[in-house]
Amino acid sequence: MDIHDFLKSLKPGKIKLGLERTRALMAECGNPQKELKVIQVAGTNGKGSVCAILEKIYRTAGYKTGLFTSPHLNKLNERIRINGIAIDDNEIYNFLNKYGRGVIRTDASFFETITALGFWLFKKHHVDIAIMETGLGGRLDSVTICEPIATAITKISMDHVEILGDTIEKIASEKAGIMKKDIPCFTLMQNANAMAVLKNHAMKVGCPLEITQSINSKEISLHGKHQNENSGLALAIVEELDQFNVEEHHISSAFESLKWYGRYQVLSEEPKIIFDVGHNEDGIRAFLNTFSKEKINGKKHLLLALQSRKNISKLAPSLIKKFDNIICSEIKIKNFMPTKELCVSLDYPENAIINENLNPNSLQKYIEKLNKEDVLCIVGTHYFGELISKVFKISFDNL
Repeated sequence: MDIHDFLKSLKPGKIKLGLERTRALMAECGNPQKELKVIQVAGTNGKGSVCAILEKIYRTAGYKTGLFTSPHLNKLNERIRINGIAIDDNEIYNFLNKYGRGVIRTDASFFETITALGFWLFKKHHVDIAIMETGLGGRLDSVTICEPIATAITKISMDHVEILGDTIEKIASEKAGIMKKDIPCFTLMQNANAMAVLKNHAMKVGCPLEITQSINSKEISLHGKHQNENSGLALAIVEELDQFNVEEHHISSAFESLKWYGRYQVLSEEPKIIFDVGHNEDGIRAFLNTFSKEKINGKKHLLLALQSRKNISKLAPSLIKKFDNIICSEIKIKNFMPTKELCVSLDYPENAIINENLNPNSLQKYIEKLNKEDVLCIVGTHYFGELISKVFKISFDNL
């Protein structure tokens, strides 16, 4: 069986929350997480960007970095990077050759196995620092098995309510689960109810909570005000941690050359084509806020697909007003919202086009019909990545 097929076969019908299997699998692998300097980042939106910013700063300062993020855009190898470069298949094969039986023995899920692989490879390659994005929630997420030197929580909002809870307080409580005694946790200003939960949990576990309101004013290659907030959070962490020597010119250089795919990523200029992975209400609102500053002379087209249970109905009026055409589509994998359901959630806009057969050929044909002054925004999910990689012949392997 191909290594990718084996890993995909581990993906359970339901997400397996809890740390028991992760602990068992990490023990099989020799507990590599205990020998790493880790910064763990949780939150609803922006956690991947904060991880990418931190990784780039430390790499620019001369440190060997490990970066663990999820989900991937095209290949699962992108989830684990060493010095910004996605791991190759040989690394995965070597891990499974050594610990595949342990994966089966511990009944580890896909994400638990990938997390163990990340920790194992970061130890194997002797990284100076590992930046780890929390997959879902925090309290029961397998990344939380680490022994971090710092943790961070980005903006918290309503998402994954069927798993994490149906109130902002419940979701904040899950995110707060990454806090550890005497280990500093950095967070942005939050909704008042979410902040109260974070403060209470920090006091309960003896975690120093540092709330940053700083918005980065340096030039950064990522678009949007929200990225200034995310980079402000990353800066607060870098400035506070004294284990690493990072100078001002390292930060400026990192910000100027930073790449983070799928975050208001401009794929083409004429016509302008933008790819953004915003996939919940706050994420898509952030995209719209950035897009509103564009000067577009031609027509505005939106290609939209969402996973099931995502609710962006509050944004329907803004989307309908902002775009001349909304192409309601879906990715043909499990847990994606059917195109007609997506159309209903937008309240049947007159400018909706239903495309149930989205593929590289149909997307290419749509692009060919655009005028030079038009813009096409491809929004709603990381899972557009494979399609975009094929159509635009680009790789997401190297940062």
